[in-house]
Amino acid sequence: MNCRLHAIGRLLSAGSAILLVAGFFVARMYAPEPFIQRTLPGALQGKCETRWLAPYVLAMTYSIQNKPVTTVRWFNEAGQVTQEVSGSTVQTSTDYVSERKEKDTIIHGIDGSWQFTLPRKPELEGGHIEAIGATFLHQFRPAPGQTTANIYASGKLMWSVGPFLEHPFGDAHLADDGSVTLLTWKNEEKKVCQVVLVGADGKIRFQVDCGEDVLSPMPLANGAGIVSTLNRRHDPPASIKYVAPGVEPVYYEVGPNASPMMGVQGDLILFRTSNGHEESFQLVHGTNGQPLWAIVSPVRIWKQEGGSVATSAMVIEDLILLLGRDAAAVDLKTGRVVARLESNDPRRGSARFVRSEQKLYAMTEAEFFQIDLSDIRAGRNGWH
Repeated sequence: MNCRLHAIGRLLSAGSAILLVAGFFVARMYAPEPFIQRTLPGALQGKCETRWLAPYVLAMTYSIQNKPVTTVRWFNEAGQVTQEVSGSTVQTSTDYVSERKEKDTIIHGIDGSWQFTLPRKPELEGGHIEAIGATFLHQFRPAPGQTTANIYASGKLMWSVGPFLEHPFGDAHLADDGSVTLLTWKNEEKKVCQVVLVGADGKIRFQVDCGEDVLSPMPLANGAGIVSTLNRRHDPPASIKYVAPGVEPVYYEVGPNASPMMGVQGDLILFRTSNGHEESFQLVHGTNGQPLWAIVSPVRIWKQEGGSVATSAMVIEDLILLLGRDAAAVDLKTGRVVARLESNDPRRGSARFVRSEQKLYAMTEAEFFQIDLSDIRAGRNGWH
């Protein structure tokens, strides 16, 4: 009897093994293939893409057998090529162009008027670069746990600041006036962070404790303080924090999903708030949160697959220009809508304003337009 039971057990074990092996092969036979995005049948052999980086600055990337090459051409207003860089190591952005030559990195100004070789720094992970016009920022780690920022003007080193103790949200950021803000740790304990504001002259304006609850510090236009979005719940409810040397921090609420867009003049900050696809704008005294004016967005937000793109803004003379799907000009002092231009043609990609050689443009990756402020004030050429 026991022999029979052992025999039956061996048969069951063998059968289970056969079923497991068979199941494995069935699973392999019917396992779904990895997702590959396809537009046409067959194996991809070549593709190309063309885009405007700035007015009269065109980037073209083609790829054959998955080997990409990028060419950037600078044109004059007559359509003649004045400068060109090309190669497999060329990288593009809307603020600068870079290329790798052996172990060197060459930075080209987006207007093509300057270039320089970025000095080699310690081969440590991390680092950050950005540019506004002719001002270029290079943030790097001189040693583990430390961060330093170098500022260049038209390719020439102007000043260096640091090292500071590196904070996880401590990417340095340029402001339009050439000043730099960054978050650092106060000491090795890494419990209190500080916000550092460096003026366009390279001198530290202030270095003040701000807790460890802020993101994206933005300086007031007069350099008298910084506003930041809070990275945690605050009681009473607040989403914005103002810090400055010698004063207690000020907390205030601007609206749902509030984010500071730019320092305008004095202590005024332009804020964007949003609720779904509905946007509003407020010009607020950054030192206390009191609004000068608040308006519902006069332009439709630009929507794309996967979500919407925040409306961009620029201050020029006595106007704030807004650009979403439509465009609008708002009086800086009152928030009154001076003029609007409604888009009647779908476009590819979100749009932005660009100033180049004292001229104003609106552009996407596919096209760019020169704007005449007199058209806005007179309500002509589509403005009303």
